[in-house]
Amino acid sequence: RGFCRFLVRERALPSDPCVLIDRPRTRRKLPTWLDEEEVDRLLDAPEEATVRGLRDRAMLRLMYAAGLRVSELVGLRVGAVDFRAGVVKVTGKGGKARLVPVGEIALDAVQKYFEDGRPQQATEHDTVLFLSPRGGALTRQGFWKLVVRYARGVGITKPISPHKLRHSFATHLLRHGADLRAVQAMPGVARTGAFDGLIAVRGSEPAGTGVFIDGTWVPYVYHFGGLSSTVPSEMIERLDFYPGNFSARYGRLSGGVIDVATRGIAEDGRYHGLAQVDLIDARVLAEGPIPWLEDWSFIVGGRRSHLDAWLPSLLEAADIGARTAPVYHDYQAFVEHKKGDRSRLRLGFFGADDRIALSFPSGFEADPGFASGFEESSGFWRLQGSYENQVTDDLSLSLVAAYGLDRYQGTVGTLSFDNAFRSLTVRGQVDYEIADWLKVRGGPDILYYPYEVDLRAPQPPLPGEPDPGPYSNRPVMALVDEGVFSAPAAWAEMEVRPVEALQVLLGGRVDYFNMNEDWDVSPRMNARYDIRSEFPRTTVKTGVGIFHQMPDPVYVIK
Repeated sequence: RGFCRFLVRERALPSDPCVLIDRPRTRRKLPTWLDEEEVDRLLDAPEEATVRGLRDRAMLRLMYAAGLRVSELVGLRVGAVDFRAGVVKVTGKGGKARLVPVGEIALDAVQKYFEDGRPQQATEHDTVLFLSPRGGALTRQGFWKLVVRYARGVGITKPISPHKLRHSFATHLLRHGADLRAVQAMPGVARTGAFDGLIAVRGSEPAGTGVFIDGTWVPYVYHFGGLSSTVPSEMIERLDFYPGNFSARYGRLSGGVIDVATRGIAEDGRYHGLAQVDLIDARVLAEGPIPWLEDWSFIVGGRRSHLDAWLPSLLEAADIGARTAPVYHDYQAFVEHKKGDRSRLRLGFFGADDRIALSFPSGFEADPGFASGFEESSGFWRLQGSYENQVTDDLSLSLVAAYGLDRYQGTVGTLSFDNAFRSLTVRGQVDYEIADWLKVRGGPDILYYPYEVDLRAPQPPLPGEPDPGPYSNRPVMALVDEGVFSAPAAWAEMEVRPVEALQVLLGGRVDYFNMNEDWDVSPRMNARYDIRSEFPRTTVKTGVGIFHQMPDPVYVIK
């Protein structure tokens, strides 16, 4: 294929004879990992009686506990591990430094090697934490060999590599409940309150950060209190978080973007299932081929909290009555059709629902506006369809459309709200590779948003005004209205690589908002240059652009 494309570019052929030829279909294998019992055996394999054993035990435990890449592990410097704070400073891809929390067991192993083992190998010139027998840093290949040796020594027959250990770390983390909640712990990210699923990025208001699931916008990503995400971790393939300077394909936002991609359905022709119950919630998941439908497969899942089974008794002790303890549930169902590896059709239905009702028999001292209690419920659902097609090696198309409902209801003393928003979203993208160093992409981004609003609520502060404090101090706003928001947009960008080390992204978008009849033009530019591509990799990045956000519907309606 590449040779034919070359011949066409060199005008040795009038057209590409391979355009209509599908690649051979390959079965995508499910990733394999070590189970927790195998990991325990591997981590306990090195003997502590020797310097090498102390080093190897510390490296294995630290890599698994922190989920480090091999290059990150062997490149650690003395002082990278803060034993008092329980973190390790890691320099990862692109020269990005990050702090990673580490458990006590791994920290103890590293400290024992640092105090009892390393001094027997180190010279005054050695700055690397983990040393080879001859001094200096251990190589990636050397660490790979010792992982294989220890695995075979404890009877692990699976194919093994350092990356397999890192993948096992991620898998076990997901099994024990880690998911989109990790975004809340990132620098510059804050939650906005106990009873909503919103976040604020770098000081922007919650509405300035958008959440997308497979390209479809959804109103929130977390259940009440941030206890869990609305998409189960078992269905997530990729999470992209952009805290600023994001691509022109994203608009109507000024803060950040959380873009969640659900994983593809297993293609091994077998059925898989999961059932899990813990103190917070219970979940089920199943996937496999659809009988009698060739090339079709499905995945379904659901989850419900059971806080309402035990939390009310705890709240009563704090003089809080729970008419409805925090209850949430979410659900997902997708079917997928793949014919070869050049096209995919996917249909899905997913959503979430949260409810809570608390009473305060002795009143709520912090805000009398709450009177004796409050009730709140929120939820959304989406019916989604998406299509992807790799038309040629140079040209690809994708389209995702969704229809759904967002509902918010509640009462707080004499205040109330009952708002319903129906959404129709369409996002398309065309990618074309003009040359090895030049790519262009673009497409439509359409939002159609009928609404029904019935509320009696405190007047929100205008942008830039200070927080007026308790609800009882705010003027009451009564509003009953219905109408339509429409916000059509188009975007385009060009990716240029004049040299291998330099990447420049030039783009922009045009947005229209019908409620204030306003056109917004948002030019953007991002660039990155790899000063050093080998380890330790060093990259310089820069970006500049204009980011517009839709006006708050409350102000526009009034």
